[in-house]
Amino acid sequence: MLQLNQDEFIDLCILMGCDFCPKIRGIGFKTAYKLIKQYRSIDTILNNLEDRYVVPDVYPYEEARKFFKDPLVYPTSTLDLSSHEPDEEGLITFLCGEKGFNEERIRNGISRLKSYKNAQVKTRITDYFKPSPKKLPTSINSPISLSSAKEKK
Repeated sequence: MLQLNQDEFIDLCILMGCDFCPKIRGIGFKTAYKLIKQYRSIDTILNNLEDRYVVPDVYPYEEARKFFKDPLVYPTSTLDLSSHEPDEEGLITFLCGEKGFNEERIRNGISRLKSYKNAQVKTRITDYFKPSPKKLPTSINSPISLSSAKEKK
């Protein structure tokens, strides 16, 4: 067990790098865990961190911590999770015009997206592929007794 409370575990996750906060170069899981066990929080770690570790200029660990402790959650009754046709031109304008993606690749992706929507629903693993029985080597298929195994030695 890690033997960390929730606050320490959250700080460990942030220290290792998360979507909301960059990593501190040179601090991986082992070092992050060692530092959390020693200092118990990122605040104390940052006050005692060796010079060889460079903290990014923008290191919003407090905001990341707040997000983990109090995430933004929407009631599912307020969300529309139904499937709609993609807005092709809107996607092209955004991804190609604003973000610089290749238009041909985006159009191909949209085509695949449409084909998935029309595909038959797959609910079992055997719907994705057909299992075929594998023939085992003869030596495995034939039973062997302990006495005959000892005789071969």
